[in-house]
Amino acid sequence: MMTGKNTTSRRRPRWYRALTATLAVLAVLVAGGVLFANPTTGVADADGAQIVESGKTQWQYRDDNQQPADGWQTSAAVSDAAWKTASGSFGAKNGQIADLGGGMTPQVLLNQYINGADGDAIPVYYFRTTFDAKDIDAIQAITGEVAYDDAAIVAVNGHVVAEFDNHVKDGTDPIYGTTNYGGSNDSAPKTATFNFTDIASLGLKATGNVLSVELHNGRATSSDIYLDVKNVSFTYGKAADTVKDASLEIGATESARNFNWLGTSTNASFVEIAPAAGYKEGDAFPESGAEKVQALQSAATREGFMSNKATVSGLAANTAYVYRVGNDDAWSDPAVFTTGNFGSGASFSFLFAGDPQIGASGNSDADQAGWQATLTNAVNKLTPNFMVSAGDQINDKGAKEDGQYDSYFAPKELASLTQALTVGNHDNGSSRYSDYFNVPNVSSLGATSGTGTQSGDYWYVYNGVLFMDINSNDMNTGNHKAFMEQAIAANPNVNWKIVVFHHSVFSLANHYTDSDIQSRRNELPQVFSDLGIDVVLMGHDHYFTRTTMMEGANPVASETGADANQVVDPAKGQVLYLTADSASGSKYYKTNSAVVNAMPTWVAAQGQSNRPTITNVTVNGGKLTLDTYYTDSADLEKLDTFTIVHTDQNSGDNGTDNNGSDNNNGTDNNNGTGNNNGTDNGTGNNNGSDNNGANNGSNNGANNGNNNGTGNGTGNGTTTGNGAGATAKPSTSTGTKGGSLPQTGDLIAPAFIAAIAVVGVAVIAAALVLKNRDRQVR
Repeated sequence: MMTGKNTTSRRRPRWYRALTATLAVLAVLVAGGVLFANPTTGVADADGAQIVESGKTQWQYRDDNQQPADGWQTSAAVSDAAWKTASGSFGAKNGQIADLGGGMTPQVLLNQYINGADGDAIPVYYFRTTFDAKDIDAIQAITGEVAYDDAAIVAVNGHVVAEFDNHVKDGTDPIYGTTNYGGSNDSAPKTATFNFTDIASLGLKATGNVLSVELHNGRATSSDIYLDVKNVSFTYGKAADTVKDASLEIGATESARNFNWLGTSTNASFVEIAPAAGYKEGDAFPESGAEKVQALQSAATREGFMSNKATVSGLAANTAYVYRVGNDDAWSDPAVFTTGNFGSGASFSFLFAGDPQIGASGNSDADQAGWQATLTNAVNKLTPNFMVSAGDQINDKGAKEDGQYDSYFAPKELASLTQALTVGNHDNGSSRYSDYFNVPNVSSLGATSGTGTQSGDYWYVYNGVLFMDINSNDMNTGNHKAFMEQAIAANPNVNWKIVVFHHSVFSLANHYTDSDIQSRRNELPQVFSDLGIDVVLMGHDHYFTRTTMMEGANPVASETGADANQVVDPAKGQVLYLTADSASGSKYYKTNSAVVNAMPTWVAAQGQSNRPTITNVTVNGGKLTLDTYYTDSADLEKLDTFTIVHTDQNSGDNGTDNNGSDNNNGTDNNNGTGNNNGTDNGTGNNNGSDNNGANNGSNNGANNGNNNGTGNGTGNGTTTGNGAGATAKPSTSTGTKGGSLPQTGDLIAPAFIAAIAVVGVAVIAAALVLKNRDRQVR
């Protein structure tokens, strides 16, 4: 009988089985993505690991002197074959890869010239890469480092997160989104970092986010171009609570102040205020001697923030106060403000600032610097008691809005300078206006859709002067007339009546021929004359203009003979109008072509010098003077002056301290917990509902100070409302998550790799030993 080998029951040697098992485990780890991550899309881990790294991240880029189609900064994929792909630093020097200075040599050669060989340099290059984002609610910041030559603008999902030298050569005009040359034109690439914290504005999603860079060449004859995005990372975790954009604002009388701020804390928040005698900058806040006023709190439109409003009344005349806002989760830095003379007829001065409009130039940093310079120079030279804004605090609604408000509030002077705000057309239509500001005696009349309850017409009395600020975005003249009639009726014994609104009816630039301006010009002046208004202050047209005295829309030759800069005892119904130019220098308008050859007969003074200006208004009994200055130097060169004298009033120095005696019968609306809808006792108007929708009742909280009558002058008459009202609180994510897979294109941690390698080597060695023993046994 024939015999053969049994092939079905023989077991493999032990060394073979051990080696096979080891290789199988390693295969599973590799296939499962433990050792290597997907190399095509960046992934941010929850510890803040990079989503972009120099030399590893794959970039799509255009170096063909063509603007990409719309969506290149927002679409997860682009289909145009003109996009090239590479990783590394990018650049060229005289058409070659070479050191551009500082050891910066590009890894990827860019096409440097429009015609491909030499001649004019390509002005703009476009770069994009995509990334995923995990645990978006826990992201606190996006940070990065960029080396560039000559200008770079970094965006996430189309929202700018960093701008480096975003300006034309030797100028300030922005170049982002244009095909213009511009930037630093330095001899070597520059390196800069950024830290962007307004994460909510980026519209992050789990996958398909776009990081883009627009790179500009300095000039057509530029010898080099360079970009190296060294790293971009997310920072995760719950950030410490913060207070932003604290605003010291006008109260119903000279002895009151309103306060507004944004904060991330949802706990009860306060104004703490104390006399500042002995307090020096840098000292600890004198908490033990401070009055504490709880704020009305509601959810702000700005993601993760609450809007807080409070009122302090019963302040003493000629007294310095130190204050802070917030709570023990986060307090603002202490700041000091000083009250002035109190009482009807007592002298005071205020600044009138035309359209700061941060962002109007396209470069918010430059606009902020101009705004800062104006306030620094004006406050140092003129020492005003408060400031009135003509409106258009910011330029853009939407993604840029909060950043522009941050820039508006950035000047340190605003922590000590009381403000009175006006709704401009660029502020209008966004509820953020009501989140950021807190005005007294606000009416539902004049309020505009989407702008919130703070957008209504409002009034206040300061030392016997009635100020009425109307929202001219509301084109209903009847509303404004009714409001002013009620405010005047509530304050019959004032010495002067001043109206403030945004849309100038007597100006000479771009808006002079606008149909809506013509409509206002046809209606409002007669109302002002009928109501006995003395002065009207306006903005909007970014061009300084002062009228003659006006009766309705008709000029009157009322300036006294030898002095055309003064009028004495103008007839009832005669009104002076002044339109302010830009206070920040963010935007100027030229003379309208319709008037360039023949000025209207109502023009007394006008000019456009493309220089920032501000007007200082001094009221001293029966004498009111408006001095307008250029603010681009500390000396404040004077542009114009005009004085109105009422001889039936004492026009001498009425600096008497009346210790808070007020002729104002109105109330502050935002003076405590509960609802922001307090009834205006002076006008009898319903002040509308809270724009945040959290509190729907009227604020009938008792006033515990002396807000509605004679101030006690001691600083102790603080008031809090006791209205009930629910407070809306946003949901927040806290904590830091970990345990994510490694980022794109990277090996996992070297220690883990080493551990795997050691285990593998050990198992293989053991298998060889077993193999040798098997041989010996056989």
